[in-house]
Amino acid sequence: MTGLRLELQPEPWFELADSAGPVRTLDLKPGDVTAVKYRIRARKIGHQPLTVKAVGSKLSDAIKRVVEVVPDGSPVEKVFTDRL
Repeated sequence: MTGLRLELQPEPWFELADSAGPVRTLDLKPGDVTAVKYRIRARKIGHQPLTVKAVGSKLSDAIKRVVEVVPDGSPVEKVFTDRL
């Protein structure tokens, strides 16, 4: 098993909508695939950066995406998946 730490980089345009916090810890076996969800609430409209970092015992990586937040007043949920 390998310990992996995921960290959602805080940005002024959003706040976390759950109490789990920005740092999550996972124990994975070689070849395992899993999903981690972060619930966020936007505070600002426009194209905003969203970055998640992964730190393992030997390697680390990060994913950065640009999220478009629009002010139409109706909730829109989008899911982005990628491998880290």
